[in-house]
Amino acid sequence: TTPPAPTMGEYTTPGPSITEYDQYGGWKNLAGTATGWFHTQQINGKWWLVTPSGNVFWIMGIMAVTYEWSSQTTYKAAIQSKYPSDTKNSFRTAEHDRMKGWFCNSINWCPYTWVGASTSQKMPYTVNFDSRFQPPALNSLSSFPNVFSPTWKTNVESHIASSISAFNSANDPYCIGYETMDEPPYYGSKYRYLSIVDDFLNQPNTDPAKQSFRDFIAGRYTGGVGTLNTAWGTSYANFDDLKSITNLMEDDAYPARETDKSAFLEEIATKMSRIPHDAIK
Repeated sequence: TTPPAPTMGEYTTPGPSITEYDQYGGWKNLAGTATGWFHTQQINGKWWLVTPSGNVFWIMGIMAVTYEWSSQTTYKAAIQSKYPSDTKNSFRTAEHDRMKGWFCNSINWCPYTWVGASTSQKMPYTVNFDSRFQPPALNSLSSFPNVFSPTWKTNVESHIASSISAFNSANDPYCIGYETMDEPPYYGSKYRYLSIVDDFLNQPNTDPAKQSFRDFIAGRYTGGVGTLNTAWGTSYANFDDLKSITNLMEDDAYPARETDKSAFLEEIATKMSRIPHDAIK
């Protein structure tokens, strides 16, 4: 069952004066520029998050306040039993009051439960798209997506567009910003450094990831495949042979292997971040 909401100051004594804060939770004693939106700004040589009203903001939030996740069957049943009528709004009101009582000023990874909240129940929030769960995944052992696949790009763009529409966040000054993903598993299916690169190399020869790897390495060895063979201790006939390899083991005798895999990992990470970033903009 849901415990009763605490009163202001129950957990912090003495509490801050509410008059020191604007409607978004920004501290009025250090002002930036009022733009109507959350934004970053350098004030007195330091970077701050600033509220739409132009006051500095320090996030003290709780993540994912919801009862609607599929794993929450017992909790969801308890909430529905406690609030049999208008469950969503009743839950939202109770949690809002509780968080305010704890002096929280934001909801991080805001769930759909909070969509449509009235202004009196509003708290600044972030939206998490978790783009890494958009298909296709590299393999059954990893939730890491194939970031070089055009299908992944299309799915991410569609998912972000529909999520922004559902939240109406593009027009909501209470939206602090967006999280493109949560805890991407860069450790790969083997749970070790650079294992994720081998997961990409283990894709079919015709996969866009293999072509991307081939072009990336060729761009690093402009002197030709012979310079690559010397650096890696290999005997490839041409750069297209790279599309047939399924892994590249690091070797102390050929340190360029690890250097190049590390550089390709950066390429993967850039792709992983850039596509959601561009879809949001």
